Amino acid sequence: MRAHTLGVNFTMDDWLYCLRVDSVTAERGVDVDESVFTKHRELNAHRFKIIQASLIIEHHLATFVAKYLFNERTEQSDFFQSHIIRSDLISFSGRKRLVLEIIEKENLLSGSEKNDFNKLLAKILRYRNAFTHGNFVERPSGVLLEYYEGGKRTKELGEPYFIEINGDFFSYYKIWDEVFKFVQ
Repeated sequence: MRAHTLGVNFTMDDWLYCLRVDSVTAERGVDVDESVFTKHRELNAHRFKIIQASLIIEHHLATFVAKYLFNERTEQSDFFQSHIIRSDLISFSGRKRLVLEIIEKENLLSGSEKNDFNKLLAKILRYRNAFTHGNFVERPSGVLLEYYEGGKRTKELGEPYFIEINGDFFSYYKIWDEVFKFVQ
């Protein structure tokens, strides 16, 4: 992975505007600094991957709960999945709590493994929220992600942080593979 730098403060609205401006300026023959757009696209590609991976994990949690409650696919299980567990009635945190309760009830992980899994899910939820609602801001020291989590926070974006995120997602999958076997 490469370190990322940007030349301006940059929000998702700015990104959408730039996509439109990029195509309009190209049509009109206006000279655009492509390197700025390339850097923005790179950083937003990371944002997209983190959000997408988090949504997949949210889907895992919902599927696990549904498979635990319904051994076979039925009209009721389909209703439960589409109108309850995968709807906005139950948040990521709610799904996480349900899965952890099932893990506890069925003794699927040891105490330390369950604690590690809980911490990983909490971190993944923080990553998702920070990258979904946060803004990229350039400072002399590099690009920061500014977001709110009980107050304003910042995180320097660069290779070490993206490696940490990758490691957390990898650790989640390592534990998840063992947990999911229970309902397969």
